[in-house]
Amino acid sequence: MFSFLFLPPPQSWYTSKNRACRQGLVRINEGGRVIIISTKERSYLRSLANTLEPIIQVGKGGITATVVAAADQALTARELVKISVLNNCLDPVSEIASGLAEATGSVLVQQVGRKVVLYRPNPENPVISLPKQNQF
Repeated sequence: MFSFLFLPPPQSWYTSKNRACRQGLVRINEGGRVIIISTKERSYLRSLANTLEPIIQVGKGGITATVVAAADQALTARELVKISVLNNCLDPVSEIASGLAEATGSVLVQQVGRKVVLYRPNPENPVISLPKQNQF
């Protein structure tokens, strides 16, 4: 249903000064911006998502335009969204998670069971400030 493209970072990022970038996940969203999440930032986002309740449910219809629009609107407002995949959904949860991340231009932070956490920073009105990375 959705195609995925995971790009490795450019060779210029493989320096000893940018070790956090080397360990991070690179994702290009629809605006052409590159989102890099290091393991420290991912851990921080997971701790924030621990107390969140799922605000979007994916049912037997799978990923529809309505679900993508709701996730996009929630990511713009909150930056960090927890999504619940219901038991009657026929698609695997991993496909739903990666498909929603691809459709919304966000990064998959965590998938535990039938819960999915997505993150996309809002450039105009940031809500979450990520921890600073160590400079090597």
